[in-house]
Amino acid sequence: MSLLDDEPRIVIVSQRSYYTPVFRTSAYEFEDVICAVDHADLLLPTFETSPLTQRLLGKISQYGSICVEPKRRRPDSPRLTRYYDVLFVNVCDCHELLDLEPILECLRERCRVVICNIEELWAKGVVNHDRVYRLLEKFDHILLGLSGTCDALARIIKRSVIHLPFGIDMNRFCPYPNPPRRSIDIYALGRCSSKTDYALREWADRTGATYLYDTIAGGGGRFVISVERHRNFIAQMIKRSRYFIVNPAKIDVEEETGGQMEIGPRFYEGAAGGAVLIGQVPTNCQVFDRDFDWPDAVIDMPFHSTDVGERISALDAEPDRIARIRLNNVVNSLRRHDWVYRWNNLIQMLGMKPTTCALEREKRLQNFADRLAQETHEHAPVECMTTRFLSVPTAR
Repeated sequence: MSLLDDEPRIVIVSQRSYYTPVFRTSAYEFEDVICAVDHADLLLPTFETSPLTQRLLGKISQYGSICVEPKRRRPDSPRLTRYYDVLFVNVCDCHELLDLEPILECLRERCRVVICNIEELWAKGVVNHDRVYRLLEKFDHILLGLSGTCDALARIIKRSVIHLPFGIDMNRFCPYPNPPRRSIDIYALGRCSSKTDYALREWADRTGATYLYDTIAGGGGRFVISVERHRNFIAQMIKRSRYFIVNPAKIDVEEETGGQMEIGPRFYEGAAGGAVLIGQVPTNCQVFDRDFDWPDAVIDMPFHSTDVGERISALDAEPDRIARIRLNNVVNSLRRHDWVYRWNNLIQMLGMKPTTCALEREKRLQNFADRLAQETHEHAPVECMTTRFLSVPTAR
């Protein structure tokens, strides 16, 4: 339920009640920010498995780590008791709408505008699946996290397709005003080159440095206990890290991406936490060029590099440069990349006004960024990009 006293005008359909893989927690953080700054209700569909299926899964789990996706029952159709201005359906992949199809029709009847936010859809995967695209055409607007897919999808469905960049909760990730000690030398969260990882482990053993990395493969099998706890953990680790590895999204899975160059949440998370981003700089990626356009936003290191230890040593020899990088990362994130900017731009695109709470959050972030820059003698202006995040390709 909204934290504000006014009547809710937004209803968000969230998967968090039944689907909590690690890679979805950033999207759920976006939902939390919407609920914090706008008049929003959070709708949580549930999918129950049959008692027989539950018993079978319990037996299987006794004999090893076999992952079985149970056949879910249809969700119960919720009965909205009032009308809303916006229905916001938030999914990772467009095919996940098939799970929600039974409840969407009754929700549309009580909402003026219906929007679907799809976090990950690669242009190579845009093929004419009639049932899925019939579902998408029932929405007024489609939001995509990957900008390079907008035109491909717009050619198939007769709806506006809009790029919505990733963002960050700066209330959670900003290391100031009380920055913790950066006791982690380098943090590799999620996908990382196996060659770079091996070199980093050898370097850490040899030098006594602290290298933090994942030990479990990604994918749908990693589920979090609590979205909030997981996001807090990630934020705390990044705020304590000196260097943070980033690379273009799914850089090593070209069979899925088709070579499409995109950036994911890691760039926004690392910069927001004040770590020095090190990794392969995306090429031919307009979103990166726009959202990370300050000096040294990412220290270029080709994927599969094995000389990462030497690169860090060279950077450590320039403490003034490192301090400037950290500050610029945080200041730009405060001014440009909090989720509230994404939401307010979307609300204005729909012809609505941002709430007082949302505008106050923007103002507070801007003022804090200005104060940080002044206190550290960084007087170079940083453009406040609050109006250029959303671009609408022409549907054909």
